[in-house]
This record gives sequence, C-alpha cells and structure tokens, in this order.
Amino acid sequence: MSAYVVDSETINKIVSFLNFSNEYVYWDHTYLFRKLGYNIPYIVDDYERLANDLFQMNVNAVKQRYSGDTEEYTYQFRTSINVRPAVEVYKAAQCLCYQCSEGNVPDTSLYKALNQFCSDLAEVIIANMPEYKSAYWG
Repeated sequence: MSAYVVDSETINKIVSFLNFSNEYVYWDHTYLFRKLGYNIPYIVDDYERLANDLFQMNVNAVKQRYSGDTEEYTYQFRTSINVRPAVEVYKAAQCLCYQCSEGNVPDTSLYKALNQFCSDLAEVIIANMPEYKSAYWG
C-alpha cells in the first residue's frame, strides 16, 4: 500500500461540508468532531483547527509509512459556501481515510471519527436515493 498527503482541496471539501451543508439538515454531521473537542458549528475557528489536525494526521501517516521522508508539506485552509455534492465529499473523506491508514494513525480518535463520518455520510446518501426510497420496506 502506498500513501500520500492529499491536496488542500480534499480536506477543504470535508470541512466546508461540515460548515455549510444544507443538503442533509436533519443529520448532525458535526457531532463526531464535537465529541473530540472541536466546538463546531459554534466556534468558527475550530473548523480551521480541525482542518489543520486532519492535515497533520495525514502527514503523520505518510511519515510513518515512509520513515525516511523529510519532505515539508503545506496546507492552505479555505472553506467555501459552494459546498460540493455529498457524494464528492464522501469520496474526499474516503480518500483521506485511506491515506491516513498507516502506522498507529488508525488508532487515533480523530481517524476513528473521520472513518465514522464516512460511514454515516454513506448511509445518509443511500437513504436519500430514489431507489432506496421506493424500495419495499417490510
């Protein structure tokens, strides 16, 4: 398995979704991160703190995978009110999870929260599909 540090846009899609998503207003998609001390959506600066921590988690995983890695990685935080579709956010979150699945990173609370966010988001996406809504329940 190989690992790399994702681009800033990947993390920014996730954080923007947490910040501005109106698509699934009935689903509290921030609770997993609030449990870790990120006071979102109540403290705006915590979005940037979460984004930076996600980036550092990714760098940590890559450095554990490639022990001789001395590259300096950079991240540029930016949220957007033009939130991407949930499927695109799901793919970004899955990519980040995969790139962070090295060394002891999967044992961290932040990784577990991100992984659970992916699962929750997938469930919500499927539950909103016309095929699901029209399928027999019984």
